[in-house]
Amino acid sequence: KIAMRRSRAAAVGVAAALLCAACPAYGFSARAALGPTAVRVLRRPPLVTAVAVAAAAVAMPDGPTPQHPLPAPWPYVTVGSKVVNLYSVVFLAVNIIGLCVAYPLLAVAYTFSFLFDRKRRRAMDAVVALWARLCLTLFFFSRVRVEGVENLPPRGQAALYTPNHCSFLDIFSLSGFLPRPLKYVSKVEILRIPLIGWAMQLAGHIALRRTDRRSQLATFRDSVECLKNGNNLVIFKYNNNNNKW
Repeated sequence: KIAMRRSRAAAVGVAAALLCAACPAYGFSARAALGPTAVRVLRRPPLVTAVAVAAAAVAMPDGPTPQHPLPAPWPYVTVGSKVVNLYSVVFLAVNIIGLCVAYPLLAVAYTFSFLFDRKRRRAMDAVVALWARLCLTLFFFSRVRVEGVENLPPRGQAALYTPNHCSFLDIFSLSGFLPRPLKYVSKVEILRIPLIGWAMQLAGHIALRRTDRRSQLATFRDSVECLKNGNNLVIFKYNNNNNKW
């Protein structure tokens, strides 16, 4: 628990320092953009009865615990002691299909970026955006609506974005439909995932080892350099359970 608290405090310290100390000119743009701007995934919700949700809420007034977890989202299957959501299985298959399409383009984009655009790698960002759009389109024809585009900073002006983080679909929605190229500060475990993590490394996203203070300082320096190079940077200020870091 102590290590988790320290890592969360360090993570929010990196974000606050970036916003206030490293590039104060970008702070107002980021806040102005994120206030009225919303990126939401719109598709049919899972068929979970209201009675089951209400019963779970009454039984767990203080939130889910290991002894009283939230009900598994429908549809799901149980494999041994593991609960596997079928939506996740389908989305994994969609990602594999999308990567088969995107990786030849990524190879071309990386070669171009390495030769002519090492600091920003805009060609890589364009391919990532195409891949994210393709994945969400194939994922039960999900529709994404972006609200408040007029409040975004002008194109070419770097900004720090700190959106909420509720699920893995947040990254695909932002990358594919927010009309700005983005770099992410991501936990290092994500960048180690085959294919997906490799693409993120090639695109110039920033890794963070959450329990390593030396890595946190390196992440700070890399983030400052990323903003100075004219890139938009995304730091999720919430974890997947929507709790503050």
